[in-house]
Amino acid sequence: MNRLFNIITLILICTNCINHKDPSVSEDKLISQINVQESQKTEEEKIAQLLRDSLASLPQGFRYQENRSVDPNRPPVVFQFPDTLPVREYKLSEIASELEYIVIKTSRDSTLFIPRVSVAMGTDIIVCYGLHGVELFDRQGNHIKTVLKNRGLSMRNGQPSGFAIKELVGIPFTDISLFNDSFIYHFHNGPEKKESVIRVDPDLGLSAHIQLGETISENPAAGTRIKEVQGMEFINKLGFYQLGDGLWAAFENKWLSGTKGDLLTLYGPSGDTLCQFKDYDRIRDYPGGPYRNTDNEFKYHYKKTFSFKPAHNDTLFRVIPPNRLLPTYVFDFGVRKVQLMEGLISSNSLKGKNIGYELYETERHLFYVYSRNRAIWGYYRPEDRNFFTLIDKSNHQIHHISSIKSTEDGIQNDLDGGLPFWPDGVNEEGFPFMYLSGADFKKKSVSKRINGLADNDIVVILAK
Repeated sequence: MNRLFNIITLILICTNCINHKDPSVSEDKLISQINVQESQKTEEEKIAQLLRDSLASLPQGFRYQENRSVDPNRPPVVFQFPDTLPVREYKLSEIASELEYIVIKTSRDSTLFIPRVSVAMGTDIIVCYGLHGVELFDRQGNHIKTVLKNRGLSMRNGQPSGFAIKELVGIPFTDISLFNDSFIYHFHNGPEKKESVIRVDPDLGLSAHIQLGETISENPAAGTRIKEVQGMEFINKLGFYQLGDGLWAAFENKWLSGTKGDLLTLYGPSGDTLCQFKDYDRIRDYPGGPYRNTDNEFKYHYKKTFSFKPAHNDTLFRVIPPNRLLPTYVFDFGVRKVQLMEGLISSNSLKGKNIGYELYETERHLFYVYSRNRAIWGYYRPEDRNFFTLIDKSNHQIHHISSIKSTEDGIQNDLDGGLPFWPDGVNEEGFPFMYLSGADFKKKSVSKRINGLADNDIVVILAK
């Protein structure tokens, strides 16, 4: 009866949409779409329950064998990048219908000043993290709580400038990605040589507070410890990502995965290893001396599924618990690809070679940036070239947006005449967003102004 009521309600809502927006869509088609969605959700829940039952009955110490097989019904999409790509100058109205401006008010409390920050967005929360630690804000940019404040930092001109591993008590340089408005992070205690993985489950409710689990005794960090180790096992891992039902994953940096052979580890709710994915692109016969990190990993959640492209690998995988890497996209540079040893040895010239820099995925598009001739992203030379491309997922067409020369540029904003747009991330609702300091916004934005904006606030621009 409830299901019938829900269907009727959705039909009435959608019929109203038909009358005003799309008269070509019939009620029968809408009913069919609703039934398909309900069937998919039911099937997904059955699969999830089978996994939960399977994990509950595993003998102690059991590990799954990895599976990287291609789904014959959905083979990976191959994107080829020839020397010349078709050029198209997009307008923002082709990507989104409106912009939402969110001011994260770090200026309200001097202790929240965040000079170097990364931003992760869920549905109802925003996390600002970096050298300072981890701060939690609500969807309107109001401060909720300091989750973690780093200690043992090196200071320069009164501001944190870095840290030594043996002195840091807090979060090192790892990513945070939100999953159902919760997240996990790596807590490092250098003086005691201890490391933990902490899960934070915000409950905004009426009281707008963090639900505290086990409190970390070494530091007033909010969250629940899901794994603790003695020594430095986690310090070289580049990120920790939830997979659902208490499962999570972490991956190594390329030097360690290329030498040790361990690429990605999937963990159970209690921190036990469920599956160890191997790195088959190994470092061999390295001549010694400093090495350089040239290629980049891509890692993000898409529709609550963790997606991962290892460095010096063409393929982006969906991580399907408990043991599958599903090949989804292949980014084919052909002869311009940088091979592993070619990239690591700093004396090798990378002239004419392409290196992927960043990737963001929405329902309709892939925002993909790569460079040519450029060994290290942070250092620019006249001969270096950057390619900002937009990939249409519906027809797999790739267009180079030639008007964008650097991360300071973006797609022309014809929605409100404000700043050009290029994403710095995608929130849990699937909307791309960019962010910048209040000072930069006031300096760069000519037509769009925000009253009361302070220099050390953070402006998030969400393209919906």
